[in-house]
Amino acid sequence: RARVDTDIFIDPGKIRQVRAVLEDLDYRLLGWTYKSHQFSATREKYDGRVIRYDVHWRANNGARFARVIDFSAAMRDSVPVPGLPGSRTLDPARALLLACIHRASTVLQNHDRLNWVYDAHLLLTAMTADKQAEFARLAVQINLQEICLETVKQSRQCFETKVPEDLLNSLEVPTPPKSLNSRFAASHTALLLDDFKLLPDRQSKLEFLREFFFPPADYLLNRYKKKSRLWLFPLYLRYLFGGLYERLALH
Repeated sequence: RARVDTDIFIDPGKIRQVRAVLEDLDYRLLGWTYKSHQFSATREKYDGRVIRYDVHWRANNGARFARVIDFSAAMRDSVPVPGLPGSRTLDPARALLLACIHRASTVLQNHDRLNWVYDAHLLLTAMTADKQAEFARLAVQINLQEICLETVKQSRQCFETKVPEDLLNSLEVPTPPKSLNSRFAASHTALLLDDFKLLPDRQSKLEFLREFFFPPADYLLNRYKKKSRLWLFPLYLRYLFGGLYERLALH
């Protein structure tokens, strides 16, 4: 199966440490570390071929899904990667949960791409009944049973995946109606506050605030399609106040 990069899930408290290690290994770091909850690390090797890692400190970039997989719990229940001593990956229940979230959150692409549905098929086929039950429990616990049920049904339709009725019944529990508290909890504002509290030291918090509220000048000029740096002051005002509601609004 073709792939572009390797995803790495890290402890939010280790962001700066991981970045420093990768830079010491001559990787070039790209992207918004804090705003996008990930950054990329690239390096040329093997006859000019590029090695790329996407380093995530949240399970997903969007406010709705970013906090559904806690790093500490994921690490506790992680399993070894065959053939890579010392490496670990998500347990089957969380791996399937992540696959369902990935399909649901990829709004700019075809979420029914066959390889993504096939991922769910492979995971479901390899899982024990206990792990399937744990997957359903996690999905219901975070109110994502509807998304997970759709993925499971799509896998069964495309690949005739054998899905126990108990699993389907567990995922058919109605999603509770949205309250003001639940809407706020899933908002960009709540995620921003949680991100800030999660960062372990003053330097990380300062970098977070700088990246979120005071982006580089070149970014602003490109975003608003301006060339002259004389535009920078009004562009910063536009970014800070004009886009603030959009970034922090409830969804």
